[in-house]
Amino acid sequence: MSRLQRRRIKMNKLLHILIVEDTESDALLIVEKIKSDGYEVDFERVETEEDMNAALDQEKWDVIIADYKLPRFSAPAALELVQQKQFDIPFIVVSGTVGEDVAVEAMKKGAHDYLMKGNLTRLCVAIDKEIKDAEERHHRREAEQKFRIIFDNARDGIIIAELKERKLLFGNRMIYDMLGYSTQEFACLKVDDIHPKEGLPYTLEQFEKQEKGEIAIAENIPVKRKNGSVFYVDVNASLIVLDKKKCLLGVFRDITEQKELKWKLRQDEIKYRELFENMSSGVAVYEARDEGNDFIIAGFNRAAEKIDKLKREDVIGKSVLDVFPAVKEFGLFSIFKRVWKTGKAESHPAALYKDNRLTVWRENYVYKLPAGEIVTVYDDITERKKVQEALDENYGKLNRLNSMLRLMCDNLPEFIWTKDSQGRFMFGNKSFCQGMLGAKDVYEPIGKTDIFFAEREQQAHPENPKYHTFGKTCTNSDQTVLKTKKIARMDESGYLKGKFVIFDIVKSPFWDENGKVIGTVGCARDVTMKRNVEGELLKRLKELEIFYKASIGREERILELKDEVKQLTETLNKLKNK
Repeated sequence: MSRLQRRRIKMNKLLHILIVEDTESDALLIVEKIKSDGYEVDFERVETEEDMNAALDQEKWDVIIADYKLPRFSAPAALELVQQKQFDIPFIVVSGTVGEDVAVEAMKKGAHDYLMKGNLTRLCVAIDKEIKDAEERHHRREAEQKFRIIFDNARDGIIIAELKERKLLFGNRMIYDMLGYSTQEFACLKVDDIHPKEGLPYTLEQFEKQEKGEIAIAENIPVKRKNGSVFYVDVNASLIVLDKKKCLLGVFRDITEQKELKWKLRQDEIKYRELFENMSSGVAVYEARDEGNDFIIAGFNRAAEKIDKLKREDVIGKSVLDVFPAVKEFGLFSIFKRVWKTGKAESHPAALYKDNRLTVWRENYVYKLPAGEIVTVYDDITERKKVQEALDENYGKLNRLNSMLRLMCDNLPEFIWTKDSQGRFMFGNKSFCQGMLGAKDVYEPIGKTDIFFAEREQQAHPENPKYHTFGKTCTNSDQTVLKTKKIARMDESGYLKGKFVIFDIVKSPFWDENGKVIGTVGCARDVTMKRNVEGELLKRLKELEIFYKASIGREERILELKDEVKQLTETLNKLKNK
């Protein structure tokens, strides 16, 4: 960032500084130095622990500048007080008496920088750097907190891994427990480190398929713990972009117990049947016939009977083509054939099944048993689809309403806009975006301020300082409306495209549905010509009054002047009332 750019930023920033200094002249010297570099400064000087403690509790400070040694206080004591309160405020020590060893010790204890009073040339550079560093630390803490809230409340292990280098970036508490690694140890790992060497090719192949979108879940993935033991997981992964890097977010569900359960179920038909019959999803077991060209129903649980409105004894032993005649058109039959041939499970996403008996929405998951049968687990999502369709319809209505609002506003000649509480645009109609801001379209202003467009216009026309002054010279009436929470009407004037214009502006608080003021709503119309006419009328009226006074004794002329004054006054009042 250039010095000019930094100066522009500083000119718009009020810097709140807490100065720990017993000599007022030294404190003022520091303040003047900071002001000379472009900052506006609001400061407080303290020289005792009691005063500093009160200042920290009563105000939010951007930076603390402390003399190393005071009669009743010191920079180390001040720093310790800040640390006790767990405040992350840039702390800069400024002194004229101590040596380099003391400076190093102060830095070790947590001071961010150290300057000599006789050489303050680096002061503002240090302030810039430390404020920026503090903001970055704040953003990192916020991001980490958000991640941790999501991660640490999940019952499954979660990992974010960078695709290119296969480095593990983040993990939640559950994955640390699964793997047996500490947070610090986990940060040094790669994907290869948490999978056994012999199972790595299969694992990477599954992850590659997930990256390509070929599969949603990577199944039966072997995972190696820190102690060398192996367990198995299903990984539901999604491709994300984090810090401009392609990453895979994987949800690791430990299936070790499920694998053991399947083995036990194969040994104990009773337990298998209990599981089979008490599932909430429909389950059907099929035996392949004619080299996988037909499939005979061998099992049909109670949920399947309920979902399909069929009795088990009526379907066992029959072909799926007879019981569900539209199964090929539905797309499920081809999955049966593939799963039977490859042994690899597949999901059949939500789709509409329709035959002469049923019209329903279904989701299916198909897998192959070790004995050769294939199993389909499915759910009737018809009601869910109806709800989704209703939501889609409402969303469409909302979009149409939004479009209508946009068209209504864009067809008005007046300027209409809304801003948030920070002065950033949330909406602007076509007239405003083109006529006032010079924006590319009605969406460009969103998130930007008046200053952004004013500076852009000025930079595009450096030869004319008065090409565009709105946003800089107008009064900050937004803050007045936000503070008073009342509608305000005023004239604001300035230059647009090199021409002096006057706008009649109405601004109102922008209330949300909870009754909270979240910004301002504004409407403006060009009254330049009207105000000019009013000015000329006022000028003429004053001239007539002077002439009237000078014409005392000339009765006929006085009567004429009275009529003209009356007409001018009526015209002026009409203009004011418009």
